Order: sequence, then structure tokens, then C-alpha cells
Amino acid sequence: MCLFYHLVDVLCFNAYILFTSVDPSWNSGKNFKRRLFLQQLGRALIAPATANRSHFPRGPFAASLVLQAQGQVHQEEGHEKQGEEEEKEEKPQPGLSRKRKACLLCPNPKRVRSQCIKCRGYACRKNLALVCLQ
Repeated sequence: MCLFYHLVDVLCFNAYILFTSVDPSWNSGKNFKRRLFLQQLGRALIAPATANRSHFPRGPFAASLVLQAQGQVHQEEGHEKQGEEEEKEEKPQPGLSRKRKACLLCPNPKRVRSQCIKCRGYACRKNLALVCLQ
């Protein structure tokens, strides 16, 4: 495993060297260019996989990122707010509820807060991926 991560690190470093030789003015004023390159590379590598996901992750934030990658979340009023931070309101997060209800699939109903994003059914972590298959 250590050898694999070392190979990935060397490959990423070589890609960074090639990228900066092609575009030397990329983020020229910053001291942490390699970190920015690795973040951008990682996002580019996982974008196709998140767009083709068949089930949603457990966490509400991760689920909203997958929905955005799949293009299912529409911007308010059809346009983006550029340069502005959205105000944080006290909205319930998708996938979490303040109420606790019994899991739909457990034989001994556990009281849980997590909900399926599609059907809004309550499910424990073990059964969350199976709720919409009913």
C-alpha cells in the first residue's frame, strides 16, 4: 500500500512539473501552488465518478455535492449569484431531520434522524442506500 501511494505521489509531482512548464504564470503569486494543483487534479479525477453515482452518500453535505455534480440541483431563479456568499438560514439540512422516527427496514425499529433524499423515508446508516429500492 505504501508503494502505491508513493507511486501516486511521484506521478502527481511529475504532472505538476509538466503543468507548470506549460503554464508558468499559473498562480504565480502563491507559495502553495503544488497543493492547489493537487486539489484541482483530485476534483477533476473524481468528477466523472460522482456524476455517475447510483446511490447517495450518507451525509447530507456529501449528498448535496453529488446532486450538484449530477446537475439535479437547480440554481434559484435560474441564475447564479456570482461573488456573493449565500446567507445561512436555519433550514433543516437535506437528509437530516429534527424528528426521530423508526427505520423503515430494520426488524427492531431503531429511532433515527437520517432520511433518504429522494423518498424522505427514515433509515439507519446500514439501510440508507436501500430505502429507495423498495
